[in-house]
Amino acid sequence: YPADTDWLSSSAPRGSRMTYLLGAYAEYCKKPAVCKSDKANTAFGRGGAVYRYASLAALQRASIAKLASHGLTINQLVKSDGNGDVVVTTVLGHSSGQCMESTLRMTPDKQKGVHGFASAATYAQRLGLRALVQIICVDELDPDEEVDAVDDDRYLQGINAAPLQVALERRR
Repeated sequence: YPADTDWLSSSAPRGSRMTYLLGAYAEYCKKPAVCKSDKANTAFGRGGAVYRYASLAALQRASIAKLASHGLTINQLVKSDGNGDVVVTTVLGHSSGQCMESTLRMTPDKQKGVHGFASAATYAQRLGLRALVQIICVDELDPDEEVDAVDDDRYLQGINAAPLQVALERRR
């Protein structure tokens, strides 16, 4: 994927070539992956507040099998652009061979060397996966409730995939 100068770029073919991929994605979006935030960071919270987030592993655990049940897969390619920036391309593929991708470019903390690169890569992978696959984190839906196990049906009540389905119908 040719990296451009923007920090985020995406590519998705238009028209009937996307029918299978978008149809499977619409079915997935009726009941998308749900996960619980499993990490905490106080460095970015205001006034000592704790910022909770889902790790890359938690996002992968929540989404991979659910995507596969619709013939979908995620691949993430990590590279350096030659100038020290991290470039992560997240590819959503379908068993038909159709795919779409999104690319995220981040500048790592150069003082941390390879650890800064790895941290930026992991962060970009998390963002790319959540953005392309629409993973719902429990803490964002109900921040005051302690949840030991995620019950997809319970947390998906009221979430509507209809806007995506309407958009897909207009494209066909």
